[in-house]
Amino acid sequence: MHRLVLSAVRTASRAASRPRAHVASFSAVQYRSFSSEEIIPGVGKGKTSTGLEEERDISLFVAKNRELLNKLEKSTIARDAPYRVNAEIVAKYRVSVAKESGGNPKKIVGQCAIDFTKSKTLGDLIAESEAEIRRMEEYDRKGFSSES
Repeated sequence: MHRLVLSAVRTASRAASRPRAHVASFSAVQYRSFSSEEIIPGVGKGKTSTGLEEERDISLFVAKNRELLNKLEKSTIARDAPYRVNAEIVAKYRVSVAKESGGNPKKIVGQCAIDFTKSKTLGDLIAESEAEIRRMEEYDRKGFSSES
């Protein structure tokens, strides 16, 4: 037992006396395994977003919620059915938040994400809207009943 402890102490002290590996800063990172080209975050290959996706996503988010509202308007689901009332309230709220967000997707997600759905991105909210459209179309096809 004593030898084991002594061996572990020696190994630890050798490791501590070795020179430490250089830690790359966030301002410039090199990926030697794939390229010797320097990658600078936010520039060239280090650029992660143009912001265009976010603008497109906001437009798509608004379009999907408006599509849901249009389909609900043409739906055979009773106007006073709780499902329809709630779906309309949520879709109208989401459109209004998107218009008032100033193009800030984080603000939209922060105000529109519902805790139990685990949505963390605008893409998640778009997927929720698409799922709601499919659900509403299914209710319409099968004949919605508030008892179902």
